[in-house]
Amino acid sequence: MSESLITADPNISPDIYPRGWFRFFEILPGAFVWTAILLPFLLSYIFPLGVTVFIIVFDIYWLIQAFNYGFVLIRGYLRMRHNLQVNWQASLDRLLQLSPEEREARGVIDWRDLYHVVIFPCYREEVETLEASLDSILRCGYPPERIWIVLATEGRDQENGRELARRITEKYGTVFFRFLHTEHPDGITGEVKGKGANATWAAKELVRQVRELKIPLDRIIVTTADADTRFDQRYFLALTFAYATLPNRVHCSFQPIATFFNNIWETSIFSRVLAFGDTFWTMIESVRSYRLITFSTHAVSLQTLVDINYWCTSIVNEDSRQYFRAYFHYKGDFRVVPLFIPIYMDAVSSDTLLGTLQSLYLQKQRWAYGVEHFPYIVMECYRQKTIPFLNRFMLVWRAFQGAFTWFTSSFFLSVVGWLPILLNSSFRDQVVVSNFVIVTNEILSLTWIGLIISSIITIRILAIIPHKRRVFDWFIMIIQWVLMPVSGILFSALPGLHAQTRLMLGKYLGFRVTQKSGHHPASEVKSAT
Repeated sequence: MSESLITADPNISPDIYPRGWFRFFEILPGAFVWTAILLPFLLSYIFPLGVTVFIIVFDIYWLIQAFNYGFVLIRGYLRMRHNLQVNWQASLDRLLQLSPEEREARGVIDWRDLYHVVIFPCYREEVETLEASLDSILRCGYPPERIWIVLATEGRDQENGRELARRITEKYGTVFFRFLHTEHPDGITGEVKGKGANATWAAKELVRQVRELKIPLDRIIVTTADADTRFDQRYFLALTFAYATLPNRVHCSFQPIATFFNNIWETSIFSRVLAFGDTFWTMIESVRSYRLITFSTHAVSLQTLVDINYWCTSIVNEDSRQYFRAYFHYKGDFRVVPLFIPIYMDAVSSDTLLGTLQSLYLQKQRWAYGVEHFPYIVMECYRQKTIPFLNRFMLVWRAFQGAFTWFTSSFFLSVVGWLPILLNSSFRDQVVVSNFVIVTNEILSLTWIGLIISSIITIRILAIIPHKRRVFDWFIMIIQWVLMPVSGILFSALPGLHAQTRLMLGKYLGFRVTQKSGHHPASEVKSAT
């Protein structure tokens, strides 16, 4: 095809991806999902027994998955608890005792040569939010004279951004190694209004200053964080240890456990359930590191950012795209290293319950819009034949499976099984229907074990957050898990379907800042054990 699509990756020539094929793969995930929605209605009339058998098999599959997720979640929690008890400073000091020969043989570098950079892309942020995050950095135990803070504001929020920079510079300007404020111009052609474009603009200025100082790019670790990110006091030490001890460090990204607990007691019950669900999912994916991709706050070498041309500036979900861009740039030689150290962010919250629910829906829609990566992944896997076929196939399969099951799992479990009974009057009186109801109820009742596990880990994790709560509040925090099926459908499955349908129809989604409200300054976050 002579007509081409301007790609979402500045490293790729716009002539590489044919427009027709790229558009086809944008449509494909949503088309499969809608087929899975509509087909059971038709089959319930012409082949109701087949639909019933399928649902029983799917329920069994889901039960196995629920037990597996519960087991992996326990492993993730125990691993996180272990890493929170490690004396990372002592571990770093032991590296200094290695002989030069041992360091060279193991690929270990002198961690004292490393600098940390934290980039905060900001848009309409309150100064108190950012101050709490910077205070958490100061309590991390890593020398502040080796930490570089980058405040990346937007030109379209010029007045607020400059006032924010003035107040932050006034308070923290001499505390850290350096403080850099950048202002991303509005209206650059080809850019989506979002974090990727802002962070890229800031990182380019950062690189210019780093080169003036003649600091090697691979001796600088860049963490990109939301303004509400509170860093655990072990984060920078654990990250430094991981970076210093990995020989192939430039071909790695480093992922903490994203938690959403800063305001967990103040937000709505629906937001709480989904906040814990999101946290648990990052724990599960961290254990299954072979499929872990970058999400939200993560760290990478500055050399890596330069190699892959910073962030993608023309898509919504720039954080997860980073993994795929690096993976393809390094011909498959790239991985995400789980740190099993938490960082603390705000759960979705607004002034009203309706506002909170709306923001929650829109946040999940934006996350589900990660399906926009699918055509990029498929086309790159087709291009890059030097990467082993199985690796490419699994990359495509996981992207497709994740998009497909985002909505269909809830739909199959809650709706499809009842369609033959409701739509086919001749079928509902058969004995198989009574047996179906009994079998599915027995199968799905066992999935409550997973909710019990989630409730127990919820209580354990809440120990890291200061609380003066009534017994009733703790009771509500436990029993809120009974709302998970409802919350999952309303604020995960439906936004997922909405996002995929938009992409399928070419109604491309823009970036929207999620409304949050944090009430726990970082100084109040206790040491987790």
